[in-house]
Amino acid sequence: MVSGFLVLAAGNTALHAQRFTPLPPLSGTSVTLATSSQRVVTHPLRTDSTAPVLGALVTLRNNARQPATFTFADLELAHTKFTFSLFNRENTLIWTGPGTPTKRSPFPQTPSLNLATRSSWQVAARVPLTTDGTWLPVGIYRLEATLNGTPITFAAASFEIVAAPAPPITGSSGIMGLVLAPTSSPNDRTHTPAANASVTIEPAKRPASTTTQFTFQGQTDAAGRFDAKLPPGAYQVRVSWSPPQSQSVQDSNQTQMHAVAPITATSTITIPKGRMAPITLELFAPTPVFPVQPRNSTVLSADEVSAMIILAEDGSKKIRIQATGTVSHPGYRNARLVTPLVVPAITATEGTILFLQMVTDTPDPNLMFPQVISSVSAEVTLPYNDESQVWIFSRSNTATASVRTSPPSQQAPSMP
Repeated sequence: MVSGFLVLAAGNTALHAQRFTPLPPLSGTSVTLATSSQRVVTHPLRTDSTAPVLGALVTLRNNARQPATFTFADLELAHTKFTFSLFNRENTLIWTGPGTPTKRSPFPQTPSLNLATRSSWQVAARVPLTTDGTWLPVGIYRLEATLNGTPITFAAASFEIVAAPAPPITGSSGIMGLVLAPTSSPNDRTHTPAANASVTIEPAKRPASTTTQFTFQGQTDAAGRFDAKLPPGAYQVRVSWSPPQSQSVQDSNQTQMHAVAPITATSTITIPKGRMAPITLELFAPTPVFPVQPRNSTVLSADEVSAMIILAEDGSKKIRIQATGTVSHPGYRNARLVTPLVVPAITATEGTILFLQMVTDTPDPNLMFPQVISSVSAEVTLPYNDESQVWIFSRSNTATASVRTSPPSQQAPSMP
């Protein structure tokens, strides 16, 4: 089994990376998620065949010297322990379902369960890869496993569904091509199909007779593929792909628009007699297609947080959040509270949770700073949407606070 397991650490905000940010589990515990494959190749489906699934296994282990207590809403949730959720790259929920404990155990008699020291819970799931008898679209998907009780913790892993290579056409010659679009991050090694890319194929050398010149012009399909029937010989293949004319990037809750130019690639290939020659063209942009995220650094720890409902001048309700934390040296400045790019897919039993992340500007690497733990503070005022709790992420912990109502005659104090 190819394992895509990970132990997740708070504060990682790489949106297109293969790892995602969890909530810190109860002190002394760890949570991991493994999948049976990181790359699933589609194949023809038959009505009499078993629908394809992805195997998943989540493990919650207690490494502490004392038992860890978890409380569930009812006995059924205490028995299944984890719920699995599948999301596509646009963060849309595709499927959700309960897990199945891997070890036989008696049905719990109480909603509060103790996880003994040096022991673990393991829950498995079979994640469907089809809907209504059809494969899920080609692309990258994220699987999350969330504990049904409290303290809430979860783990996530990603996998990719790719199209099966097109079979060669017997007795014909030509080019069977695949065009791959550039990724959003230079560290992201996955690729996406370049749909509707323009393809031009011409002889590599100008033939002696201008009356018999075999060429091809067309476009790639939704899977980034094209087929061109051509006689044997050497050919030059040119592709041009235009990404959306604007891409958005979230920078401290503000959206900026960036123009993107077409991207081209050229390659030479020789077609043998009676065969379809395969070729793959990877497109690379001279500059990133997607703007690079601002260089923010997550604070070392979030120490204190308070949240209070205040009344704005226009009569609307606002929520003012104040937080203090620590950084490893005084070079980290301009502390602020921003929306994290990845948040846990959980349903709070006590109301809506507002997720924020405490970040600072990344220090100039050419400057020297004394390695002294320093305090930072941040404050933000946002529209109030009936939130009952505020959770602040840092690199080492998550600080939480209940939302309080400001006294009518007082204004919420400002952070010094």
